[in-house]
Amino acid sequence: MKKKFFASFLCVTLLVALVGCGNNTAGATAEPTPAPKEEVTETPAVEIEIPETPETEVVEVNEPEKPTEPEVSKKEEESAPEEPAPEEPAKEEPVKEEPTPEVVEEPEPTVDELIAQSAVGEYIVDGRFNFTQYGYAAGASDVKNGKVSFLYIFGNQYIMVQVGTDDGDPNTSCVSIGNWDTNDSRRWNLATYSYLFDTGETMPTEVDGLTVAKQSLMVLPSLIDWLKTNQTADVAPQVSGADFRPCDKYDDFTQH
Repeated sequence: MKKKFFASFLCVTLLVALVGCGNNTAGATAEPTPAPKEEVTETPAVEIEIPETPETEVVEVNEPEKPTEPEVSKKEEESAPEEPAPEEPAKEEPVKEEPTPEVVEEPEPTVDELIAQSAVGEYIVDGRFNFTQYGYAAGASDVKNGKVSFLYIFGNQYIMVQVGTDDGDPNTSCVSIGNWDTNDSRRWNLATYSYLFDTGETMPTEVDGLTVAKQSLMVLPSLIDWLKTNQTADVAPQVSGADFRPCDKYDDFTQH
């Protein structure tokens, strides 16, 4: 750029000089021509490219949009079901006490029912007690009877069942045990213990005219079992429902 500037400047100078010389030769009176103005050639400005500063991108952080509640139109509001009012806690009803079931007491079995359920039950046929069959079935070695009594022999002991006394009192009956002694000239059945009770209801036997008190049949099976177990008539029998007491050996109805 400088070389071009100086070359232009020299050319202009030479040109001015030549013009001046020509004017001097033509006449002396001519006014000097003012020197031409130097044309200053403007040096073109050098454009310096300034790198553009990159704009810092500002990243806007968008906050998450809060969920907007859906707009409910008036119609929807009108049609929307009303929320039920909170239910009040149910009041606890008092527990009703269930009535205690009544205990129905079964009626006590009758004497006839007890007899039918006992060991002698199957030996009662048509309302008659077959004491002979029952005695042998129970283990007696011999069976004897009189007008008001029958007797079972078990070895050296015996059991006698009697309704009424020998003197004819039918209201008192007796069940007795004792020793069987054939050497006694007065009587062989020597009583040791007897159970006395009111005769009450009676039952006929297979022997005509001979009856047995139903209370005797209530005691008889247990008494036979006791005698067969203990093998003695010298001890008071322990039988439910009977109170055996010492008695006269020749009279069962006379107790001591």
